[in-house]
Amino acid sequence: MEKQEKVIKEELSNEKSLKEIKRYEKVKSFFAQIADKDGLHIEELTEDRIEKFLKSHIIKNPYKIFELEKEEINEILKEGYKEAEKAYDSIQNSRRCPLHRFIYAASIPKIDKSISHNIAYTFFNFADFVVDLNNGASRLKNIDGVNNEVVDSIYNNKKLLGNLFMYVSPLKIRNPDEKIKVAITGFFYKPNSYYEELVEDAGFQLCNDVEDDLDYLVAGDLSNANMMSLAHKKRVKIISEEQLREIIEQDQLLY
Repeated sequence: MEKQEKVIKEELSNEKSLKEIKRYEKVKSFFAQIADKDGLHIEELTEDRIEKFLKSHIIKNPYKIFELEKEEINEILKEGYKEAEKAYDSIQNSRRCPLHRFIYAASIPKIDKSISHNIAYTFFNFADFVVDLNNGASRLKNIDGVNNEVVDSIYNNKKLLGNLFMYVSPLKIRNPDEKIKVAITGFFYKPNSYYEELVEDAGFQLCNDVEDDLDYLVAGDLSNANMMSLAHKKRVKIISEEQLREIIEQDQLLY
């Protein structure tokens, strides 16, 4: 009898351990999607650091990272205060992001990067998306890639959107008919792909050439002479990297 009870206890213990492992992996995956470049793009939140956060007694869920102070991050990471400051800044800077990345970061099952984009460019702002959800989701149901399973998944996991919204402000997407057109030339502190992503995330249209209706040409070191000459002829405004950031910030504040 005692032997049987011991076996039962061991089985229960193993079952509990298995559940804990599954839960840990699920939360870790959720954490990783929030930090992913298609999510909030928290560059300093690497896989190793995510594990450190989860193994600490401070972090109960991924949202808690937005409440952490530098000192707490330093205590968890144990990588030096400068690294803690960088991680803190990376986390806090992610709290304003384009709508499509916000939707993806919410980690709703069946909502991939493509569907997140389609939803964002249908509603343009989070409030309209929520209103549609609360009124039968007629617009949502007409979006490419959104079938009944996707709609049900969003309804069943609306709390994930609400939870993230408590910490992150999704920025409105510009209507495609009103897109600001931007071209980039030359070399910058970071790879050009970084600035291209910055432009597209802002809802602007990235152009390869200096067109008649181009709004801005972002010029770095060793800029293309032909593009610069065309920009002057067509009276396209030539701006720096810093000015691009200011324009994006001002544009987002309009919404």
